[in-house]
Amino acid sequence: MDVILHLGAHRTGSTSFQEYMTRVQSGDVAYWGPKITRGGLLDGVHGSPIGMRPAIRAKGRIAVQLARAEGLGAKALVISDENMIGPLRGNLRCAALYPEIGLRMARLAEAFGGRITRVVLQVRALDTYWASVLAFGLSRAIASPTPDLRQRLVHSGRRWQDVLIDLTCALPEVPIVVTAFEHQVQRPDMLAELATGRDMPTLPARGIWTNRMMDAKRLKSCLHDVGMPDAHTLFDEDGLWRPFSSAERQSLRMRTAADLAWLRAGADGLAEFYEHPMQEPAIRAGPAQATIRGSEDNDSQNRHMAHPC
Repeated sequence: MDVILHLGAHRTGSTSFQEYMTRVQSGDVAYWGPKITRGGLLDGVHGSPIGMRPAIRAKGRIAVQLARAEGLGAKALVISDENMIGPLRGNLRCAALYPEIGLRMARLAEAFGGRITRVVLQVRALDTYWASVLAFGLSRAIASPTPDLRQRLVHSGRRWQDVLIDLTCALPEVPIVVTAFEHQVQRPDMLAELATGRDMPTLPARGIWTNRMMDAKRLKSCLHDVGMPDAHTLFDEDGLWRPFSSAERQSLRMRTAADLAWLRAGADGLAEFYEHPMQEPAIRAGPAQATIRGSEDNDSQNRHMAHPC
């Protein structure tokens, strides 16, 4: 049985994908979503203050559930939960993209007993990603879009390339598939076909898109509630949410352009990149080379590596 992890990331259409998979469970493709993964299945995987016993129990619990799915006839199991690579509040706390993804995924691989056969990740332009994250954090009272936090996000050196390198180091033998949020957000059916390698039920052309960012009226209400003095500066002249200045957005877009160029050039053999889920990958990936960072400059490498925050 193929065990396929859909890792998100957050704010890249993961909820739409999960809703689609919940609707279409059929045939030989089984699905576990957040209700299962956060309902006790992964308890103990990511460490415990009382030693290794919870992790050992989690490994046994996962093995039992995998055997059950296989016994019911599943040839592929899709597991989707963006929190597997780290909670969104951690990104905001550290002002960095998934700084603990390597450790978390290494522990997850151990918990699954080496049975993970593919992982799928979506990337999104950093200016719109962080804008959406800030809005989500505000709506959940996780964090306020203060000037200090916005500056830390703009000046963070960590990019999607670094996330993927850490992921490869944790899962060196597992194929990694990457798609672009902007081309698949409303078509989780296409993403499901790419993830599973199987024909999946097709959605209407308009697709689905759930858990969208709050509208301006609600955002302004939340900003008022937290007493943001410069709330008016976080919207443009058309009333659209723009928490970053033009220069800051340009800086974030330049980093995204560097990530996309690296992915289109083959990602150093670490991942297959589908700019659109139904297209062929930019360059077919070869054997993973987890030590390659896309640059021989050690100073550059160290600058982008994740550090505890």
